[in-house]
Amino acid sequence: MTGFINKKMWIKTVLLLGLLQGLTACFPVYKTIRPNVHIQVLDAQQQPVSNADLYLRTILRPGLQRQDIEHRQSDATGQIQLKRQSKWMLNVTFLHGVSYYHWNICVMKAGYQSQWIELNHSRFQEKILLQPLETTQTVDHPQCEQMQQRFQDFTM
Repeated sequence: MTGFINKKMWIKTVLLLGLLQGLTACFPVYKTIRPNVHIQVLDAQQQPVSNADLYLRTILRPGLQRQDIEHRQSDATGQIQLKRQSKWMLNVTFLHGVSYYHWNICVMKAGYQSQWIELNHSRFQEKILLQPLETTQTVDHPQCEQMQQRFQDFTM
């Protein structure tokens, strides 16, 4: 009889643990932490712009849990490429949903208008046209200026 009770207790314990595991809503997921980005930077005459700065800001939401900024420069053909990065993470369900990554890109060069891009997917391929500025100021977009300053503060 005690063997039967122990077996019943063991089954109840396993079922209870399984139920509690489901209520925590913590599960592994493979997430893209940096998108695949391929950009060609061109001027108004469709000529490649070399040494244009690209800043990629990665934000983990909700709640701005993490912000990383990466910097790259275009080559002689105006190309900038970032390879996708992914990793396994534990995803925890909150009242407002699960965490997700969001990206912003700023492309800028002295003498040109900056381009601000919001990314909501993990793949981006596009030609970016930089229009000339009337003045020689480096940054004309306030969000690009903030991103550039945060990157410089972080690397010092």
